[in-house]
Amino acid sequence: MFLKDKADGMHRAGNYRAAVNAYTKAIQIDVGMTVCYSNRAASYLKLKEFRQACRPCMLGRSGCHSCVCKLTETSLTKEHTRYSLLICC
Repeated sequence: MFLKDKADGMHRAGNYRAAVNAYTKAIQIDVGMTVCYSNRAASYLKLKEFRQACRPCMLGRSGCHSCVCKLTETSLTKEHTRYSLLICC
């Protein structure tokens, strides 16, 4: 949870590259932190790295079915919105 909170702060501060790195480390420690996939995708979107943004979004959405079950309706909506943005790019 520490790395996720740290990454969230970096993202809010506009330090998107550092946020991506922190979200990646958080995911490596706990693959069940599904919100980190979506948040990492948001950081990639801010960096305009659309192909990279698509990969983590898809992993969080369909790469691990047990993770998908843990998503809240709010985070799932955010994830689908971000994924839709990527399809349009």
